[in-house]
Amino acid sequence: MKNFLKQKRGSIAIEASLLFGLFVLLIMLIADVGSVLLMKQRLDRLAYSLASIVRERSVLYNNEPLDENQADEIFTITKNLTKGVFRDADNLSIKIESIEFDKSNKTTAIPTETKSFTRGNMLCAQSLDISVLSEAAVYTPVGNWSPMYRVSVCAKPVSNFYLKTNVATNLVNMDSQAVVYAR
Repeated sequence: MKNFLKQKRGSIAIEASLLFGLFVLLIMLIADVGSVLLMKQRLDRLAYSLASIVRERSVLYNNEPLDENQADEIFTITKNLTKGVFRDADNLSIKIESIEFDKSNKTTAIPTETKSFTRGNMLCAQSLDISVLSEAAVYTPVGNWSPMYRVSVCAKPVSNFYLKTNVATNLVNMDSQAVVYAR
């Protein structure tokens, strides 16, 4: 037994295997964080694209207020836009919010109607209520307050290495939101 502990043959192979294992774990961690950041970037672009669709829909619907059918159509567009981009469309949810203002008051934006539509099997939580955003309302040259829309997109991250939890999800929120004014 004493000779076994004193032998130096094979020590380099043991040290190399330990370092190689740690190196592989480090590469997996970097790839996992990179994939989560890439997914976050995709969510940002998706939220802005959907917000643009909500803003421009007034041309298609003759300036009708946002309703359940339009929210369903936007969620269908969301699923079609994300085919091939996200692994599982069931892990994606959206929340569409609108706020209308009192058209008779020309000095202060007073919210008159707030609507919210949620689609998908997850809850997209926002840090601020949309009525707080009324402070940023815009009075248009046409003579009315422009409605505001907020589109939030959230996703459940999927690990690349079949781990039970994704390490990077504790570092990055997997949601994004975009706020736009109606045309």
